[in-house]
Amino acid sequence: MKKLLVATLLVAGTSMALFSCSNGAYDANPGTDLSTGKNPLDPNSGVTVYLGSMEGFVSKEKMIFYNAKYQSDENNIRYIVATALDDPQLQRRVQITVNNDNFEGPKLYAIGGEAFSWTFMYAVRDTNRTDRKVEHLYIANTASGKGNIDFDVKGVEDGNIRGTFKGTVYRSILNEDGVTPSGEFDMEDSVVFQNVEFYVPPGKIW
Repeated sequence: MKKLLVATLLVAGTSMALFSCSNGAYDANPGTDLSTGKNPLDPNSGVTVYLGSMEGFVSKEKMIFYNAKYQSDENNIRYIVATALDDPQLQRRVQITVNNDNFEGPKLYAIGGEAFSWTFMYAVRDTNRTDRKVEHLYIANTASGKGNIDFDVKGVEDGNIRGTFKGTVYRSILNEDGVTPSGEFDMEDSVVFQNVEFYVPPGKIW
């Protein structure tokens, strides 16, 4: 189980690194036709955030994530990613991965519970490291048995995924190289998500 966990974290960490290289100036989702999205100003639309964004509380801090999108790779793994707005120091990012065979449309997915193929990862840059870029990775998945995220998909229209998520993730302890995961977690270091709403279209990540 630990080998499976480490392999999962390695794959997710690599994809996070690829995504971190593609961030640009703010646009909810550059290059995407936002006309397919619901209007968050319409009280009957079912959304209160714009297409290509996430918004909610992260450890009691109100945050907005932009450039939110999803893409599937050649292994049928879907990546849902977003990066924090106006966050040049910590460069915080969200990534959710799932095998497309286990994405069943609108329903509640218990990441860290019965939603086995799902992994939730939150990356925060380590500002104490000046020699090279190192990130703290906060994880929830069933393989680790640590953390829990209730990922509630409320609708999928025109390929756009909307819903909310909440829960707690714990920091993955890295090996001495500061890059590869050890498979252990610091249960004293956590991040709590509360009522984060997402509205994510398909788009190019890498």
